[in-house]
Amino acid sequence: MKKLSKIFVTIFAVSVIAISSVFATPTDMDNAVGVTFLGAVNSSYTAGLQYQRWCTDKIGFQVQGYAFYEADSSDSLNYEMSAQFLLKLYESTLGGANRTCLYAWALVGHHGYEDSDSYYDDATEKWVNTESVFYPNAQAGIGFGFDATLLNHLSVPIEFGFLGEFPNQAKCGFVFGSGIRYRF
Repeated sequence: MKKLSKIFVTIFAVSVIAISSVFATPTDMDNAVGVTFLGAVNSSYTAGLQYQRWCTDKIGFQVQGYAFYEADSSDSLNYEMSAQFLLKLYESTLGGANRTCLYAWALVGHHGYEDSDSYYDDATEKWVNTESVFYPNAQAGIGFGFDATLLNHLSVPIEFGFLGEFPNQAKCGFVFGSGIRYRF
C-alpha cells in the first residue's frame, strides 16, 4: 500500500509541474543552466558550464567556467572562469512557447594554464616534463548575442564579438560561439 501511495504522489507532483510549465511563457523564465563555447582558432576562448539570470527586463548576467587537469600532459592544468554582463536590446515572443532575444554583452574573466616542455623517454616509454610554467591571464570582451528559446525551456544562444587575453601571450580576435541551455 505504501508503494502505491508513493507512486500516486509522484504522478501528482509531476503532473502539477508539467501543467504549470505548459502555461508558462518563456519571458517568465529568468534562469538558465547549460554548456557553452565562445572562441576562435588561435584566439582566446571561454567555455564550460554556464548559469544565466535576467535580473530585470533589460539587464542580466551569466557566469561560466571549466577546469581541466591531466597529470601526464604537457598542458596539465587549464581553467577559465568569466562573467558576462547582458543588456537586452530586443525581445519577441513567437506563439506561446517560443521566444527570441537580441542582447549586447561585456565579458571579464580569468584564464590560467600551465605549459611545459616535454620529451618522450624510450627507456620508460613515457612522456617526461622538463619545465613547467604557469600563465595567469585576464580576459575582456564585447559583442552581441541572439538567444532562441524553444518549447518554453530549450535555449540556444549564438554569440559573436571580440575577446582578448593578456598579459601573457597576449591575443585578441573575433570570436563566435553557441551552446545549449535549459531555461527555468
